[in-house]
Amino acid sequence: MLSFIISLSLGFVGGEKLTPRQVPLCEDSGCQKLFQGDGECVDIEELDWSSLSTRYDLAAGTPGHEVCTSSCNCHCLKKLTCPMASKSCAKKKGECVSPTSTPPTGWYYGGFLCDKKYKCKCYLQCKNKKCAKKKGICLIPATDEIPVGYKMLGPCNPKAKCYCYVPICPPNDLCKQGGGLCYGKGMTVPPDSKYLGYCNKKSKCKCFKTTIPPPTPTPAPTPTPTPTPT
Repeated sequence: MLSFIISLSLGFVGGEKLTPRQVPLCEDSGCQKLFQGDGECVDIEELDWSSLSTRYDLAAGTPGHEVCTSSCNCHCLKKLTCPMASKSCAKKKGECVSPTSTPPTGWYYGGFLCDKKYKCKCYLQCKNKKCAKKKGICLIPATDEIPVGYKMLGPCNPKAKCYCYVPICPPNDLCKQGGGLCYGKGMTVPPDSKYLGYCNKKSKCKCFKTTIPPPTPTPAPTPTPTPTPT
């Protein structure tokens, strides 16, 4: 398998020299699905050879060109996947994440590898009971996207640089029944919204209902009278 990929990188297939590519980057047309979500179309000419064995499962082989829409330099390879969880990671209720994958939102690196061969890291979920009671979520601002309408309350786990984010304006049943939403400091109220009252005076949260005017009816065209033959 490796020797086949090397021959492609040098521009030879079946003993014949390949012509330079005149096509765009590799496009997936079934590669990811073929390997149950772990397939990736790889441009052999642009491949980082130092990371080949640590990123892809070479023993899985390559199915051919039909699952990657590009030149003959584009091939489908299976990304290395991690074990479900190593014993040490499982004890901490962690999750093993490969170098090619993104850890789940709100999870941080535990500081040790699940699998040294595949460089899989153990990630732990950031949780905090006080944050949960306030209907907050624990997030890592360095890697996670903070949802709109949330503010930082305090730390969930200082060592992991994980913080508790709570809604600026908690949900209000009366506002919801009136078809409105609660808006507080730092939140943008949509234009042409109708003010319905306070959601919470203490937190200065106000209820607004978006008013979308109904479409103006278009009058039916006046039929042109048909001339009567004389």
